[in-house]
Amino acid sequence: MKKQYFLVLLTAAILFTSANLPDIVKSTKSFVGLLDPLEPVLPETPYNYDIAFPEHIIFGSWDFTDSSVINSLISPDGATLGRVLFYDKKLSSSNDVACASCHKQAFAFADNVQFSEGINGTLTTRNSPNLNDLAWQTDFNTGEPFPPLFWDCREPDLAQMVLQPILHQGELGKDMPVLIEKLNNTTYYPELFQQAFGTSQITPERIGIALAEFIRSMSVFDSKFDKVQTGLSTYTSQEAAGAMVFESSCGQICHISSSFTPIFPMNNGLDIVCADIGYQAVTGVESDNGKFKSPSLRNISLTAPYMHDGRFETIDEVIEFYSEELQPHPFSDMNWMLTDPTGFHFTASQKAELKAFLQTLTSESLTTDVKWSDPFQEVNSVGILALDEKIVVYPNPFAAETLVELSGSGEFEIRITNLSGHVLRTLRNVKKTATIERGQLSPGVYQLEIRKGDRMSTQRIVIQ
Repeated sequence: MKKQYFLVLLTAAILFTSANLPDIVKSTKSFVGLLDPLEPVLPETPYNYDIAFPEHIIFGSWDFTDSSVINSLISPDGATLGRVLFYDKKLSSSNDVACASCHKQAFAFADNVQFSEGINGTLTTRNSPNLNDLAWQTDFNTGEPFPPLFWDCREPDLAQMVLQPILHQGELGKDMPVLIEKLNNTTYYPELFQQAFGTSQITPERIGIALAEFIRSMSVFDSKFDKVQTGLSTYTSQEAAGAMVFESSCGQICHISSSFTPIFPMNNGLDIVCADIGYQAVTGVESDNGKFKSPSLRNISLTAPYMHDGRFETIDEVIEFYSEELQPHPFSDMNWMLTDPTGFHFTASQKAELKAFLQTLTSESLTTDVKWSDPFQEVNSVGILALDEKIVVYPNPFAAETLVELSGSGEFEIRITNLSGHVLRTLRNVKKTATIERGQLSPGVYQLEIRKGDRMSTQRIVIQ
């Protein structure tokens, strides 16, 4: 009896401390099911990950290539596999960090802290930038001399780029042979690789390709800026004035509309002496000192903090820097762009106008669409209640308030929660419509729980 009791205690202790077991133990089939019973919840038919390119994109600043090139590199099954890999914490040696830990959907796949936390609490040395529109900077960049990926432009291939954080000892810290063994020992990866590649073989190359397909799909053209270009919306007078300020300053050569990103690294006058030498570390050329690749400005309202070192917490700080605080670095690209290299010297009204325009670059769906969401979190079907009662939330994202419209009759209860499920606000006895005011809620992603009797549906909302 004592021996049996000891074995029970030993088994419980092993399970309780399994998060700290070495990878070589964790990767064995006998432990996988016990350690991590959570499996991805995926649709029976894969989501459509093709990018819908409007004419102002195809015939805009990227008209030197066929936009179909990008969609030819995305498949539903490949992007589905990439989605699972992107969110799966098994890709880290500690089993508690994923690609999505540093690139969060709520923030346009950027991080909302200055430096991101990898395994064992190790912090990155650069800010985690947004991932949207990376395909523009790779598949459209075939003739350019500059590798377009990472802040320091060291990598030209998206499928190779995604593997580097996995192998980095301070980020996911994974040994590739151990990772492949771990993935082979799951119940779901062999089948997902079979669907994506025709065989269940798991290789580093296939992991990179699938992750690249998922990330490549992160281009959405449903912002107010895009709707203005297609005639579906109009700017306010302040936004229209801001667009003119943008074109005469930011958009001259750096953030060319409608890509909103340069395809080459630049020194933007952040410092006179650069602690991080950027592109120079790649080329060894002195004139590349302090040059960095700029992420796309699309969704900039969601991607704070800003710059490669995350030094600016708000858009207002960024605008003030470009207006008055440019530093006279000897190789600053701002020196030859401006008559006065200390800044653009915007007026107070121009600063407000420029900010208003930048806020029109926010996608309505990138941060909420389920096809880019965490498949390991099982949730109710978004947008549909029982008895075909539908939910419409508009606008989403919103700044001051948004309207919730409910079909059907009866009374509903609406709860606003954070993503951990903590209830922040409750609206009762709602009929047909309800106005959600931002109030004291900070910018970010929240969840609406719409309840009626014993039925419930969820809808994500984003506050800018």
